Amino acid sequence: MRFLLPDPVLQVPEAERRATMWKAPSEKPDLLQVDGVGAFVCALLPIHIEGGDSLTYGTWLAVDPAQLKHIHATWWSPEYSQLVVDGYLANAVPPWDEALLAAPAHAVVRDPRQVPYIESSTHPLLDRVLGELWPPGAVSAAPKLGGDPLAPTAEGMRERVADGRKHFRAALERVTGEGLERPTASGWTRKQMLAHIGAWHLITAERLRRACEDRRYPPPPDDEDAVNADAATTASDLAASTVLRDLDASFETLWQELASLDDTMVQANDGWAEAIVMGNTSAHYAEHLGELQDASATA
Repeated sequence: MRFLLPDPVLQVPEAERRATMWKAPSEKPDLLQVDGVGAFVCALLPIHIEGGDSLTYGTWLAVDPAQLKHIHATWWSPEYSQLVVDGYLANAVPPWDEALLAAPAHAVVRDPRQVPYIESSTHPLLDRVLGELWPPGAVSAAPKLGGDPLAPTAEGMRERVADGRKHFRAALERVTGEGLERPTASGWTRKQMLAHIGAWHLITAERLRRACEDRRYPPPPDDEDAVNADAATTASDLAASTVLRDLDASFETLWQELASLDDTMVQANDGWAEAIVMGNTSAHYAEHLGELQDASATA
C-alpha cells in the first residue's frame, strides 16, 4: 500500500501544487519537493502481523531540503546501498493516523532495488509499530487508503496530461523550424528530443493496451538507451515538419488508450497506470521544457 503524496502536500490546492512541485523523473517518483511545504523521500514502513505475516506501507518522510540534494545525487549511484535517511513521517498511517504524523524516523537501504526501509524511531509509538507484533484485525482495514484524495482518478489523470501537453506545445510553437535543428546541451537536436518523446508516447500506449487486455503490467523496454538512440537516429534524417506530425500522431495514439481507462485500472497495481503515464507525459515534458524555452530565446 503506497501513499501517493505526503499529507502536507495534499493540503495544497492541486493547481498550485502542480506549479510548485518538483519530482525526481521516474515511473513512480520517490523524491519530491514543493515550494513552501518541504522536501520528501519515499520510504517503506514494515508492520509485523501475528502469525508471521507483514504489511508494508509506502509512505513519505519529510527531510531537510539540503539533505534532499545529497539523496538525489546518491539515489541512482552505486553509493545508494549505503544511504541513510533521517526525517519525519509525513503521512497519517492507519490505524494510528495522526498519532504517527511527524514522528522522527531513521531509514536505511536494505535492498538496492527498493526505497529505504524505516528501521527505528525515537518516537515511542512508532518504535512500538516497528517492533511489536500486531493483531491482523488491527491493521488490515486501512480505511484511509480507500476513497480519499490518495486514490487517483482516470479523469484527473487525463486532465493533468492535457495540461502538461498544453504548456509543452505552447513552448514548442515559439520555436522556428531552424531552432528545432539546433543541438541542446544533451547533444541531441531539439528535433531528436521531440522524436524521443514521441517514442515513449507509443511505448506507454502499448503497455497500457496490453495491461487492459490481460491485467498484466508489462515492464519498460530492457534497453531504454537503445530506444532513445533509435529515435534520435531516425529523426536525424527527417524533416522537422515530419517529426512534429509524428509527435502529434504518437500523442493521439496514447490518448486513445487513456480514454479507455477507468478509475479501477488507474488505481490497480499500486497506481501503475498513472505512474507510467505521468512519467512519460507531463513529467517528461517538464524535463525537456527548458530545451524548448532556450530555443525560443535564441531563435
